Amino acid sequence: ASCSTCVENCLKNADGVVKASVNLMSNQARVTFKAPMEAEALCKAVEDIGFSAHTLAVEEARDESAVGRFQASLNSGTPTQAPCTVRIKFPTDAAVQAAKRDMSQRAGVCGAIIHKSLREVRVSYWSHEVGARTLLEEQAPQGAEWAGDSRAGADNHLLLADRRRRNMWLLSVPFTVAIAILAFLLPNFWPDEAA
Repeated sequence: ASCSTCVENCLKNADGVVKASVNLMSNQARVTFKAPMEAEALCKAVEDIGFSAHTLAVEEARDESAVGRFQASLNSGTPTQAPCTVRIKFPTDAAVQAAKRDMSQRAGVCGAIIHKSLREVRVSYWSHEVGARTLLEEQAPQGAEWAGDSRAGADNHLLLADRRRRNMWLLSVPFTVAIAILAFLLPNFWPDEAA
């Protein structure tokens, strides 16, 4: 689901796109956009974030409010490579806009999406070209702070390890208490032979 969200956000943030929806089950996107945007440019945008895409069909929109708009169905298949993602938080809206502009032009970055309500920029990048720490350090003058990564369940392994540790401790408590009680009571049942 996070892959379809990534593709959908990429399409929605492209210039000229009115609306976009991605169907995960069919690996297709339906995009309504205004001319002069072309379907090939949308495919390129999807490929830039690490997914394959090609145009299935382009047709002129039928409703009157969409005159001059077109709809395209894109095949947004499996990722050709899996880019890494990082969320970077900023103190002001102006800093968010400047960071998106800067990072979108940076080598190694394949996409930057603004999450306005959180004042975050979610950046997709190729780890063999640039690292998250480098991206964060470059944006430090604008007050950038690391806000996590965008992968679904990115911290699940930490939560699961903590849960396993807690469960092991809880399971060991009854046995420890039982052994302590036996250690205290057994000497009282068996008289000391030396006495």
